[in-house]
Amino acid sequence: MADITQKLKNLLTPTIQALGFELWGLVYVQQGRSSILRIFIDGPVGVTIDDCARASRQCSSVLDVEDTIVAAYTLEVSSPGMDRQFFEIAQYPRFIGQMLKIKLYQALNQRKQWVGKLLAATADTLTIEVDGQPVVLAFSDIDRANILV
Repeated sequence: MADITQKLKNLLTPTIQALGFELWGLVYVQQGRSSILRIFIDGPVGVTIDDCARASRQCSSVLDVEDTIVAAYTLEVSSPGMDRQFFEIAQYPRFIGQMLKIKLYQALNQRKQWVGKLLAATADTLTIEVDGQPVVLAFSDIDRANILV
């Protein structure tokens, strides 16, 4: 699944950038005979419904020509939202100081769920403040992370 996700990201990033947006992330979910491709875009001043519709039309055209997804699928394009999910370590630094909700693949100190203020992000770790104490989490251990709203 990671291969198709990376292929889709490589294919769609130039299209999204040409529209003046950032490809924040994408999720490809296979559900039986059909699939869902969710694309999250962001812009310097946010994203409107019209922006999403325009990006959807462009991405749909590219996907039709390239035929990357062979099964039937539904394309959804939206903003990351206020509780945006993070997809890459490079996305974290501009949110230092924000509260995050993080779910780990496996428990650390008997906890899989962490809520804390983002203090730092390096090439492979996040440091969050939990109950006044810094906690260092390996990026590879993070299943999902979102802004806490």
